[in-house]
Formats: sequence, C-alpha cells, structure tokens
Amino acid sequence: MKRNKDSLLCPIFQSKATELGLCNNVQGLPEHQQLQEKHHNGRASSPTQQCIPTPTSNASPSGQDLNPLAAEATPSNGLGVMLSRAISPQPRWNEQGVFCEVTPHDAGLHRTLATKISGDQPPEQLQVALAHQKSTLLRKGFVSDRSRVSHSPSPPQTLLVSEKLFHNIQVYFENTCRNMILDDHGTLLTPNGAKLHNDLCNDFDSYCFTATMLKEKGLHVQFRRALSKAFALIEQILRAEHPRTLACFLEVFIHLIQTGLPEVTSSLRGFIKEMSATVTREGHPWGQICRLLGELDSESLGQAMAQIWKCTTDTFDSELGTFSRLAVSVRLDYIKRVYGITDCPEEERLLRDLLTQFEGIPTPPPPRVILNLAHNLNRQGRHGEAEGMALKVLLLLQEHEIVETIEFLKIISRSQFNQGKTLVAEQTMRMAIRMIVDQWGKQHSWVPEFMNVLEGWLRGWGQEEDANTLRGEIEELIGKNEIDE
Repeated sequence: MKRNKDSLLCPIFQSKATELGLCNNVQGLPEHQQLQEKHHNGRASSPTQQCIPTPTSNASPSGQDLNPLAAEATPSNGLGVMLSRAISPQPRWNEQGVFCEVTPHDAGLHRTLATKISGDQPPEQLQVALAHQKSTLLRKGFVSDRSRVSHSPSPPQTLLVSEKLFHNIQVYFENTCRNMILDDHGTLLTPNGAKLHNDLCNDFDSYCFTATMLKEKGLHVQFRRALSKAFALIEQILRAEHPRTLACFLEVFIHLIQTGLPEVTSSLRGFIKEMSATVTREGHPWGQICRLLGELDSESLGQAMAQIWKCTTDTFDSELGTFSRLAVSVRLDYIKRVYGITDCPEEERLLRDLLTQFEGIPTPPPPRVILNLAHNLNRQGRHGEAEGMALKVLLLLQEHEIVETIEFLKIISRSQFNQGKTLVAEQTMRMAIRMIVDQWGKQHSWVPEFMNVLEGWLRGWGQEEDANTLRGEIEELIGKNEIDE
C-alpha cells in the first residue's frame, strides 16, 4: 500500500515511543483512508501586584480545553471518593442529570459572561472602566471620597462583597508567597522537603471536564456521577490549600459557564462556601475568599473572575519574581482562560512574548509555555504547526517529566485528528492512556477523560463497536454513587 510520508509518525516520535516503552511497533500509517479500511487495519494495543482595587459589577474576562494535566501529578489519594455523608447543602441530581434542589441564578448568566468574555471590554481596559465607574459613583454619592465626610447612601452590596473579596485575596496570597518553601528549580515543597503536588485540584478539574463531555453526549446519569466525584473532592481541596486552588476553581467556573451549565457553577460556588465554613478557621482569609465567592451575584461574577486572576498573577509576580515556576504557571492560567477562547491571536502574542523574555535569562521556559502555544495554534487551525512544535518538545523531555509527556501526547493526537490523520491520532491517544495507566493505575481521573475524547472520535469515524467498548469502560470507571443505590 502506498504511504504518504507526511502522514508517517516522525522518526523522533517513533524513537521516543520506543524509549517510553509504550508500544512495540510504532509504524508509519496512511494519512487518508476510507473508514472501512481504517476499521480493519491494525492499531496500537489499548493500554493526557497590583490588584485592581475597586471592582464593579459589569465587565469580565474571557481555553484550549479545560486542561487537567497540571505541572505535577502523582496518584491521587482522593479518587473514587463519593459524597457519603449528608453535607448541607449537598448537590442532588435526578436520573436525567438535572439538579433537583438548585434554583438557577439569572438565566442570562451564560449570555452575560459570554458577552463579557467576548472582548467587548478586554482585560487591559478594566482599570479605565473601573476608574470611570468609580468616578460616576463618587459624583452620585455612592462611594465616599475619604477626604470628606459623606452622608450618601451606603455602597451597593455587590461592591462591598467584591471589595472584601479582593482585600482577602491580596492578603492571603502575599502571606502564602512569603511562607512558601521552594527548591532551586522553583518547585513547591512541603515543610519536610517533599514535593507539594496538586493532585486533588487536577482530579477535580478532570472530573468536571469529563462531566461536560458526558453532558454533551446526552449521558445524563454519567454526567451526574462525574460531578459527584468532583464535589466529593472539595473538602480535601479546601483543607490542602494548594496555592493554585483558586485558579483551579476559576477555570472550572468559566468552563462550566462556557459549556452552558451556569446552574452547576452556582451550585458549586454555594457548596464551596458552605464546606469552607466547616473546614477553615473563622476569619481566615482563605475561608473568607470561599465565602465571598459564593456571595457574588451572577452579574458581577464575570468581572470578578477576571480581576481575581489579575490580582493573583500580579501578587505572584511581585512576591516570587516574574520567571519563578509558580508565577509563570499562574500567568499561563490567566492568559489561557482570559484570551484562549475569544482572542487566540492575542493569546499567541502573549505566549511568544513570554518565550522571548526567557531568552534573556539562564532559566529555560517551562514546557507548559510551549504546550499552551501548541494548543493555541491548534485552535487557530494551524494543526500541522502545532503538531510539529509539540513533537520537537516531546523529544527533549526528560524521563521524569511524565505529566508533560502525557500532555504533549494529548495535543499531538488532537492535532493529528484535526488533520484527518485518524489512525495516527487514535494510536497516539491510546499511547497517552496507556502511559497514565502504567504510571498511576486505571482509576486515575485522566483515564476516563482521555477515553471520552477517543470514544467521541471513534463514533465519529463510524467505529461503533470500538466506541461502545470504550463507553462501557468509561461507565465502569465513573461508577455509581448513593443516588443509584
């Protein structure tokens, strides 16, 4: 059979795959084939500081996919935990995956955030808009000048909630950064010198992303189960207080809203608020942040999330240094979520600018900068460029950089899928799944997430039997919860 050299797995990719031991025979595969031929051909065996001081209530932020594959991960100690005891308020769903005890906030929340994130008021214009609105409020007497005694009415409740939220965020992250223990590479350490991993947030993020995919497929029961797994991790996440927890929550909030699930965001914010009251000390800034997040109204949520991220990013830059590993990770979160969906060219510019800044210092850029750029190029339709960039970085990754390797396999497979390289895309995704299983076991949260992506591809290619097999495995991994009993 004639081979198209453009469709072959890059030789360095073959050697990398062999080096990783992920497959015994990574062969070049045809780029374009009829689905009938693909179904019968061999495949790889089955095995990814300054804060804006005065928030108002009408502006907002605006990734790649919701990315669960963060910088560090090991087997999660919270996987498979279900909501086994009554916690008030406990989220409940019926058999169709519909919330039974949640009154959705303003039905226009999704439209509001989508409009605000769409670029009508870009993040760089927020300070100007805020200054203008504060001036208007000042003239009308809603905000005191502090230089004179005002007998005006009290500020709106929304403004008070936002001001308290930003104050607590700045205090919390300033203190957090000043008490961090970092190694020479900028990796977070525990007091006893071990690496501080973020597994719980990674799993929470992954289950929420998986839930949205299941909802889109009309699998309401599985959607509910995946969300239950995510909610079950919140108590442990709040207790752990990893510095990137707030960014994780914001990513999930935005993703749920962008996928048409604002009522889930409302329920999640309320659940975090109530849970934080039971696991944090009274008056502690972290508990106050969680409480105030739950009290933001729908109209102010979008703007607040943009400003929270800007505040957090500036604080990390100021306290840790712009090029510290953690500060870069927080900034990448911000760039991805604010620009990734609505302004890909601007996201690309910011990422390339960040890479240019690293050229002037001895420290190499974290692989995640290139990873986010590859995802950006893929979203812009530059799939071949994204694949080539990711393949080059994959070759340079060290043996211990397991998470990064899986992430790059994921973007490579997606780029191949978008180019119509169906066989190679499937093979690469199965390599990533097998690597996750080999490293952390089949119960890891990324396994059903990656399987969901592959199942959708197979069904789209007409491979119903293979897709049904994968769906059965996914349902088994998601499992049941107390509502099913």
